Amino acid sequence: MKNLFIAILLSLLLGCGAGKYPITDTTKNPPGTLEKHFLSATNDVRRLKESFAYKTCPDKTSDDNCKKNWANLLETYGFSSTKISELTDKVQAYRIIYSTPGAHNEYRSVSGGILIPNLSMDKIKGVILYYHPTDVSKHHIPSCFKYDSNLPSYCQGNTSYYGEELGIIASQGYIVVMPDYVGQGYDYSVIHPYILYPEVNAQSGLNMLTATKALLSEINFSNNLPKNLYISGFSEGASYALWTSKLLQGTSANILINNGLTLKNTIGISGAYDLKNAQLPMAAENISTDGENPYHILNTYNAGIAKPILVSYALSAYGFYDLNQEYGTLMRPEFFNCPTCNLIEGKPTIADLFNAANLKDDVIKKHILAAAATTGYVINKNNSARALIFDNILDENSSFSNKLINAGINNWKSTSPISLFYLNKDSVVTNLNSINAYNGIKALSGDNIIKFQTIDNSKFYYFNDFTNRDEIIDHSQSEIFSLIAALSDFK
Repeated sequence: MKNLFIAILLSLLLGCGAGKYPITDTTKNPPGTLEKHFLSATNDVRRLKESFAYKTCPDKTSDDNCKKNWANLLETYGFSSTKISELTDKVQAYRIIYSTPGAHNEYRSVSGGILIPNLSMDKIKGVILYYHPTDVSKHHIPSCFKYDSNLPSYCQGNTSYYGEELGIIASQGYIVVMPDYVGQGYDYSVIHPYILYPEVNAQSGLNMLTATKALLSEINFSNNLPKNLYISGFSEGASYALWTSKLLQGTSANILINNGLTLKNTIGISGAYDLKNAQLPMAAENISTDGENPYHILNTYNAGIAKPILVSYALSAYGFYDLNQEYGTLMRPEFFNCPTCNLIEGKPTIADLFNAANLKDDVIKKHILAAAATTGYVINKNNSARALIFDNILDENSSFSNKLINAGINNWKSTSPISLFYLNKDSVVTNLNSINAYNGIKALSGDNIIKFQTIDNSKFYYFNDFTNRDEIIDHSQSEIFSLIAALSDFK
């Protein structure tokens, strides 16, 4: 009774009442229905080459280190910008609205982006279903294409890099299908069911495959999808990629049958696969690069920046969907109430930041980090997330702990090939996730099913605005390098 009273009191103090955002159907169409489609942009190979140059040599990176990046990509992975124009002259970007279930099994209209190289169907090598990494805003998502002449309102005037970065991959002969996810893009009325609800996000990709088949028919490209299906994702999205593979080998096998697909390979890149035994312990511990560095991080600052953002995102989603939008037993009031957010209209809480349709990524992160600082959290010293959350969250038998275990994808039997790519050192998503997933899946599936490849951070550089010098890439800069490394496994 005492604990119940404390929970109720904290909920009142935090000012978040149940039912603030009703979770209801937003469409009557069954999952996989293509509701709308638009030709958003056409990226010719010149533009894709420019994007390759920029993504692999970001602003202010020295000429010498840019040349090292390109030389190492060519030497290690056999890829240079010349390959972008070997098969096609352009890649078309489509934006679609389709239906998929939400976290409460309600029907939702969601958005996504599709990239189609200018090739005949017989030259298309396959479909890549790609799950994007964490973006805390609702509009830095695949379907907000950079060169869209009629940018949809849900993009809030902002665009993302996915059309060009994944366009480089599409230029190699693949149709690339990229879900925006529930709670992002067109579907902005609810919090994105972040990381703890992997099956919801995996289903958004599976249903997009069905909608993509309908799109190809409507644009008179083909009545069928290419036969070969590859599933991939980066960071948050890598977890959904493995979950998708698991579903297709089980309860969702009908998606393959109905769409004439064959699952060829699942390629996870720097994924958060083991939330309970790798990712949460890293967040809860005050870590540094001194001593043994058991989490294999590269940089304490990068780790310290990421922790409050990722932990509060996961807890906001958990409170939204599992606790009827009551957050009182999750995050400490001095953090959750976001004292610096009084500068924003409505004085939002941390959870409100994640459900704001109009706030940019950098604004959300700035206020989360400022709120964390009021608790004694210090990025380079006291970077344990314990300063931000209630201790019961870390209890072995807590409901949240069980949620972490159930969301993990590090211990299951696969009969289809899996490749895991990950950095030697990763300060945001510890590569213990990949190591544990490799060992767990291998033990149940055998050596011939799963393999891994590490990506050497020290071969690639970028200019760090914070330190004002070139540095070795970390998690946030590694997506394009990792995708190129993984290209050889799309075959």
